[in-house]
Amino acid sequence: MFNLLKKKTKRNAKIHFNEEQLKNFKELKRRLCNPPVLHLPDFTLPMHLRTDASKFAVGGVLFQVINRVEQPIAYTSRKMKSAELNYPTQQQELLAIVHALAAFRIYCLDKPPIVETGHKSLEGLFTQKMANRRLAWWYDILAEYQPIFSYLPGVKNGIADALSRRPDLQPKTKFFHDLSVTSFDDTSFSLAISEVTTNTELVTKIKKAYSKDREAQSIFVAIKRRNKQSKAVPKNDRHKL
Repeated sequence: MFNLLKKKTKRNAKIHFNEEQLKNFKELKRRLCNPPVLHLPDFTLPMHLRTDASKFAVGGVLFQVINRVEQPIAYTSRKMKSAELNYPTQQQELLAIVHALAAFRIYCLDKPPIVETGHKSLEGLFTQKMANRRLAWWYDILAEYQPIFSYLPGVKNGIADALSRRPDLQPKTKFFHDLSVTSFDDTSFSLAISEVTTNTELVTKIKKAYSKDREAQSIFVAIKRRNKQSKAVPKNDRHKL
């Protein structure tokens, strides 16, 4: 069903739906938007968790392997907070795991979940020394679930990768490392560009609103009164006011 539609994504392919392809397209939409896309959990089987962190968000998928088929149970993703954007890559990946475990808490408490991650260093997480209070706090959270870490190559982590890169979670401001220019010798240089602009229309509206604001008008009157008093006093004596 999907292969017929996939042919239309090839380069220079003309997009023209016949009745069969249109029928497949509608059926694909129906299957993506309705059960059994999300599977009911079977608490007799282990839970699997795949997570990923991008430069601006974290995402994860909870699934189970039933009859050798991966059945998704739930998805989650969220935008990183401003402080989290500065975390080292390993800590951002760990943040994604902590977030997903909290989101799927009721599914992961019965049995230790199998956490599949693209960072091999996280496999020996509980044997590492605590670097800071943040890691110590996360260790306490993870200890409640006793997760089993398993390495998963990034190319096989497509779902969590897509969840952590949702376009609607992307920040409107570009990161400096996302701005680059290529020189004549094909060497890439990073650019640090910053621009601050003022919305002149908004400033004009604010100025007009001052005339209708009682508190603002009382401040203006007080300032004018003080200015008149200071002008009436000789310059040498103004410091006494």
